[in-house]
Amino acid sequence: MLSLYWKRFRSNPLTLAGCALIVVLILLSLFSSHLIPHDPYHQDLLNRLKSPSLDHLFGTDELGRDVFSRMFVGIRVSLSIGFIAAFISILIGTLVGLAAGYWRGWLDSVLMRFVDVMLCFPTLFLILTLLAVLEKPSMVMIMGIIGLTSWPGLARLIRGEVLSMRERDFMLVAKGLGLSTPRILFVHLLPNVISPVLVAATLTVGSAILTESGLSFLGLGVQPPEPSWGNILTSGKDFIHVAWWLSLFPGLAILVTVLSFNLLGEGLRDVLDPRIK
Repeated sequence: MLSLYWKRFRSNPLTLAGCALIVVLILLSLFSSHLIPHDPYHQDLLNRLKSPSLDHLFGTDELGRDVFSRMFVGIRVSLSIGFIAAFISILIGTLVGLAAGYWRGWLDSVLMRFVDVMLCFPTLFLILTLLAVLEKPSMVMIMGIIGLTSWPGLARLIRGEVLSMRERDFMLVAKGLGLSTPRILFVHLLPNVISPVLVAATLTVGSAILTESGLSFLGLGVQPPEPSWGNILTSGKDFIHVAWWLSLFPGLAILVTVLSFNLLGEGLRDVLDPRIK
């Protein structure tokens, strides 16, 4: 079975490219402190808005800080937000979807009406509302808020999968054997609906990174002097005519990273979907 999955996976070069880029980004984030040529927090006003050169590969910003070094630190910040927000979203969405689809009845009605209410509001609007209440949003708060507002779609998807599985023969046998409910849910039912969870996880990471970048662009994301791709891009908008590199490099980084996770998600869908030969 694993060999069949691997054969499907490697048959798509775009998926392999996306996976390779994600691995490279993770490695760069782990060893960024050993790779950066300059202190990302050091200000040198005499060298502010210097164009890319051998000394400053991505130029300097309005405070004379090395953009290349700040971009490297931003990898760790953006990936941390993406992975942790996605974990929170997947955990809540999976548990809610399992509970609603398995028990149905009044619990299903209550949970799905709550999901409907959540889906009525744009996710960005909910995030902005929650962040507006906080005077100084920290990175941990941003992770939590993005994760807590992005699970309803997955919960509805998992519920649909559970409803299609709960009357299958293996579920009837598990209930007939008198197995405990947690064992039925997490040993027999969850592995059979894990495919959409894995696909949604990769797509949610990219979505969370994009959301954080948008929040930073609005001044509500990761706060300076902590670098993130979003706030580097924000500083670049005021100098777009004289310092194009402040917008180009973080914009390309966000584009490539989100695209890589989307390609990986599409590849996993093709690999795990039993209807695709």
